[in-house]
Amino acid sequence: MQYMGRRINKAKLATKKQILDYLETYGASDRQLAYFRDRYHTSFGNELIWNYSICDGDHFGFYIVPVREGFLNLPYNALDEEECELFVLEHAYLMSAEDLDLFLDQWRSYSGGLMSAMEEMIAILKEEESKNAHT
Repeated sequence: MQYMGRRINKAKLATKKQILDYLETYGASDRQLAYFRDRYHTSFGNELIWNYSICDGDHFGFYIVPVREGFLNLPYNALDEEECELFVLEHAYLMSAEDLDLFLDQWRSYSGGLMSAMEEMIAILKEEESKNAHT
């Protein structure tokens, strides 16, 4: 498959079960997910894993992990100083195209709103700085 500008041999991807079993055994955290990021980086020249850091209504956010079967939604609801995101493994699932469409729309809406707000913040601060420079 073609993903992120790379030709990916799906046979080199972990399975959903391999990832969930590994996290169940070694700890359900971002720190342990690093094993797969490193493995993917070695195999594909990129870790291929994304953090979707917008609340989906049930979780603080989730990671999107490519697996042989598709794309795994690996949600988290807590953060730890050492382990980073702590996953809710029983809520992990393979995402559909419809799921990804919905999350993409939410991301566009959020990022567009944030960018507009930040542009206004910059304009406000520049105006204030300009006024202060002339007084």
